[in-house]
Formats: sequence, structure tokens, C-alpha cells
Amino acid sequence: MKLQDIVPVVVAFITLAGVLAQLRRRRPKIRESVRHDAELLALLPEESEGRRILQDHIDNAIRMMVQVEDHKTINPGGAFGAASMFAIGAGGLVALYVWAPFDAWWWWVFVCQAGMAVLGGVLGVVDELTPKHRDIRGRPLQLRNR
Repeated sequence: MKLQDIVPVVVAFITLAGVLAQLRRRRPKIRESVRHDAELLALLPEESEGRRILQDHIDNAIRMMVQVEDHKTINPGGAFGAASMFAIGAGGLVALYVWAPFDAWWWWVFVCQAGMAVLGGVLGVVDELTPKHRDIRGRPLQLRNR
């Protein structure tokens, strides 16, 4: 087996690793923001207009945290299905590269199909591992701003 035979697989796994690393990036949580705002509130004078505004902001953030943030979930089953689709597409590309003659007319059709499977798998994994409001079956809900 030559190095050229495994390059598509390595590129596919690097792409997936990059997507998963982006998902794991630390984002500021509402709780951290509220804690920081509460510390600022303690530093403001009692009669300050900014204190009242900041207190209202903290109250609204806590309401939002209770109503929204604590009820977001991921869909591990959907992520597994999307990762399977990614693996099938990547495996198909590797198999095509190793065993198929490059002069066949259907080669490009298969490359397009496998590429779409890889793209769909990566996008599916990202979508299913993003915390969202979901119903009992794992489907994302569309919530309106109230």
C-alpha cells in the first residue's frame, strides 16, 4: 500500500477532527455571565442608575437561563447515524481509489456520491451534537422569542 492510498482517509479524519474541535470550543455560559454581572453589581453604589439597569439585566438573564439554557440537548443517535454516513462515504472513496480503474466513465459519478455522503455526514454530526431544544424523538424544535 502506498502513501497515496491512505491520503483520502487521513484528510477525511482531519476534517472530522477539526469539526469536533470546533464543537468543543469553550463558549461563555449564561451562568458565568450572571456571576460576573453580580460581582459588578456589588461594586456599584446603591443609588446608581446603572445598578438598577444591571439588576434588571441579571434578572432577565436568570429567567432566560431557567427557561432556555437548561433544556437544550444533543442527539447522540443522530450523530452516530451521521458519523456512519461519513464513514461509509469515506470508505467508498478509499475503496474506489484503491480498486477502481480511473478510466471508467462511472468513476466520477461514484466520487460525487461518496463526496455527498462525506459532506452530509460531517454536517449531520455537527448539527446533531449542537445543543438545541428537542422533542422526545430528538428532532429540533423551533421556539419563538417571547
